[in-house]
Amino acid sequence: MADMQGFIDLLDNGHTAVVGGMIEDFDVHIENILAKVAEVGAKANRMELVVNRLEDENLNFSTLLSKTEDVDMAEVIIRLKSEENVYMAALSGGARIIQPTLVDFLR
Repeated sequence: MADMQGFIDLLDNGHTAVVGGMIEDFDVHIENILAKVAEVGAKANRMELVVNRLEDENLNFSTLLSKTEDVDMAEVIIRLKSEENVYMAALSGGARIIQPTLVDFLR
């Protein structure tokens, strides 16, 4: 900003010979600004890529967790009914075995 104020003062005072040298200084300043803008842009792009990658990973892990922990209801119901049938058969068989021996014991 000081260079800009100096440039304005030189133009007001009519020192046009020095103005040409100041334009070169402005070119250097503009190049520095453009370099910083490019650096910030590159960092912003990297951050955006990281955010996108993390969102994708979150979705992938959620899907993997869902496949691992979620229950297939049809399969679970079939297993439950099968185990219930085995349990009922075991109870029925146990009742048939115990019944005659209990009657014999009571006689």
